[in-house]
Amino acid sequence: TTRPVRVAEMPAHLPVSRSDVQSSGDAVGLRNRLLFFGMVRHYKGLDVLLRALDAGPEDVSLTVAGEFWGGVDEMRALIRELGLGERIDLRPGYVPAADVPGLFADADALVLPYRSATASQNVWMAHEYGLPVIATRVGGFPDQVRDGVDGLICEPGDVGSLTDAL
Repeated sequence: TTRPVRVAEMPAHLPVSRSDVQSSGDAVGLRNRLLFFGMVRHYKGLDVLLRALDAGPEDVSLTVAGEFWGGVDEMRALIRELGLGERIDLRPGYVPAADVPGLFADADALVLPYRSATASQNVWMAHEYGLPVIATRVGGFPDQVRDGVDGLICEPGDVGSLTDAL
């Protein structure tokens, strides 16, 4: 076509005002709570995040909420191996829409440590809830996350780079 083409992001259809969302209460008194949200697949880099969490500040904790497409036993084993059991809230399985606002309300940042990607609607959800996003320099993330403004961009598959961001 000779007409200009524009791409419009499609926002999530969930309650988005952080002030209107009640925390589940699980994070009362906690600081530095990270969220890894959505379907868990190898390319999304949860293992890299766990290793960065182990190498990073000890006061940072993580909630992992989403369906695992294989590898849940391996992730549990890695959590045990790294001694992160007290800092990880692992919630494998489908996350009902009604639970999503509380997950985002309890978090201080969303982490997307993808090895590869095109984009993720989770960036927009996090921003709608007022959360910064720590993402890797893959796909559309550098366009969706303004490094140092509403999140941080780090290198994919690089534990050191992600640790620095944490």
